[in-house]
Amino acid sequence: MSGRGDLNSFEDRVLAIDEGDDVRTRGPQLFRGMHPFGKNIFIKAKGSETKKTLDPITAISQNLRAAIVLGMKNVAANRVMRNMIDAGQAEQVPLSSKDSRVVKTRVGGKNKAFRVLDRPLFEAFQNFADGQMPMGGFLSAAAFPKRVVSESITRVPVFWAKQVMRDGLTAGSLLGTGVLSTVFRSMGNAVQLANGKLLAQVPGVTEEMTLPEGYFKLRNAGVVTRYDQVIADYEDADKVVKEAYRQSGIRNLASVEGIKGLPFDILMGVWDLLGQGTIITDTSTRLVVYNEILKETGDEAEAIFQAMEILNFTRRGKNRLVQILSTLLPFQNPRWQGMDVFARAYTGTYGKKAKGGKPLTKRERQTAVWFRTAMFMSLTPLYYMAVKDSDEYKEMSEEERELYWIIPGFKKWLGFTPRIPKPFELGLMFGTLPEMLLRLMDERETWRDVREAMWRQATGTLKLAPWEIQATKPVVEVAFNYDFFTGQPVVSERPSAPTDPKLQRRATTPNAYVEVGEALNMSPLQVQKIWEGYTGPYGAYIAMVADGLITNYVNPDAPTKPSTGWEKSLFIGGLVHPAESSGLVNEFYKLQDLTDEFLANSKALEDLIEVGDKRAYHYDDIYQLQYVDTVKDLKKELNQIASLDKGENLAEIRELQQLIINDNDRTPEEKREIILEIKNLRNELLREARTLRVALEKGMFDQIEEFVEERERDRNR
Repeated sequence: MSGRGDLNSFEDRVLAIDEGDDVRTRGPQLFRGMHPFGKNIFIKAKGSETKKTLDPITAISQNLRAAIVLGMKNVAANRVMRNMIDAGQAEQVPLSSKDSRVVKTRVGGKNKAFRVLDRPLFEAFQNFADGQMPMGGFLSAAAFPKRVVSESITRVPVFWAKQVMRDGLTAGSLLGTGVLSTVFRSMGNAVQLANGKLLAQVPGVTEEMTLPEGYFKLRNAGVVTRYDQVIADYEDADKVVKEAYRQSGIRNLASVEGIKGLPFDILMGVWDLLGQGTIITDTSTRLVVYNEILKETGDEAEAIFQAMEILNFTRRGKNRLVQILSTLLPFQNPRWQGMDVFARAYTGTYGKKAKGGKPLTKRERQTAVWFRTAMFMSLTPLYYMAVKDSDEYKEMSEEERELYWIIPGFKKWLGFTPRIPKPFELGLMFGTLPEMLLRLMDERETWRDVREAMWRQATGTLKLAPWEIQATKPVVEVAFNYDFFTGQPVVSERPSAPTDPKLQRRATTPNAYVEVGEALNMSPLQVQKIWEGYTGPYGAYIAMVADGLITNYVNPDAPTKPSTGWEKSLFIGGLVHPAESSGLVNEFYKLQDLTDEFLANSKALEDLIEVGDKRAYHYDDIYQLQYVDTVKDLKKELNQIASLDKGENLAEIRELQQLIINDNDRTPEEKREIILEIKNLRNELLREARTLRVALEKGMFDQIEEFVEERERDRNR
């Protein structure tokens, strides 16, 4: 339409700039001077000694953007209101009306007021939630660590593989595109897209020649993005121009400035290449969904919509608190979007159409999802029965069991155990939780373990805890000496642990952290927590690379570290379970703490009984004083295993491991092989730790007596 009809003309839409809309621009707002009722439509841009004056390109582009955005908002509001009035969902009211459901907009150049029955519905139809809230200086600084860590994690090659697996399993189960087939087709798409982008770098070859058509359909619809990132936000046009020059390889090498910037351009080129990996893997599953829906329904709009809804990163919420949290917490928005899709799938409000484009009812969608996920859950007992007695499964920590499935039996041939990442919401409800219940019935888990795991998963999935804010999280963890993910101390608090900060390190602590810790009189473990907390996996990789430099150029006395296995690789590390995991060590220390707790409570109960406090008698069934001697014998055995026995014990194993690491006459490969043998000896020594802990918690003292007697027989042989 043209002129002044039901919808505003261009001039009227421009007036919205002066109507109080919250569109922030920097520099002189020259567009305000175009108000037809202003005293002077020509405004001279003045400089300032105290305020930053933007370059003309930036000022013009930002003011033009403000005009376009506000005009589009007004058009959207008018059209939505027109349709809602036709549907009986809104009515015009006087401008003076005071009601939370009253919406004001400009029609024909005049302000009008309308009362809507459902204001959130009106706002949802507009689809103008402003995206991520504009950030001031403080919020922008607080968001920087989150961005660094998120970008670092998503640019690690192993993240790409895990993303394809998780997205494929989730889409296949909830949307019905085939569980395993979606995963394998996503992998095939990732390979095809990667090859296509590489071939497009050849002179004369374009992406249109090497990439599938569906990729361009999704890209043009705004679906193709990096993980949890819709569009880069630049503060001024000058940065956009410079970034375009850099990405195009345009640099003036005849100038000193151009030569100085060349190494940085090379580094950023590698960084951008890694960013392409995130785009490829995020698109691969979406492309499977797009092709599947298009094939079944022939509806391209439906195919694009379903491809976007797998994880819709354009949805960031209108609530300011939610926007702040998504700005400060790494991966908060993807987790919320994942939970939203999960909830909508089980309430029948999410899902594809039937073949031929026929819409499905809410009940039909719900039934289909329940059947698919029930089949998914039916595999959990088979998995548990296959792995429960394997050494690899017993050595896993609680956190590893919650996040991964393992494929045992490969350690002898490959030196490691392959593992598959669990999708977050789907894996928790239909993988981890049923597995915990099976372990509980098999007397390998306690209700305390289940409660702790549920709390850990809930806080990790919801991402609402203020202590998870990336700007402060590493410092808070060090200050409180508590790792929020593992629930373990950052620095050991056991009585035998050293109190001198410089000595608070492990045998495997990288030399870089040791050197920095000595310089700052700070625990190397705290240095490691802070550095890796703010730099992510690439920060840890830099510290590992620095080990060799420190040994050769900084401190010749620093030991060369053992070579790393596949579990430390940036390419497949997350898909490899360590050859000798330390889960049993954690179980042993938990058992020691539980033993001390039992004996302390029993002693307190005995003291109350001795002084005639009859209120204490009914506690006898809880603490079972008749087994105090049995638990004391267990305590002695644990002490012998820990450090006091002259035979094999943890103290000697730790000492032997340190001797091997400090022996620079051995190659890193030799050190690794010997240390793996030492860790295998350690795990054999602690094989019964978890069984004993569960037995003590559940009061199964016969198992404890059997363990003590067996240890006594071994010593008498």
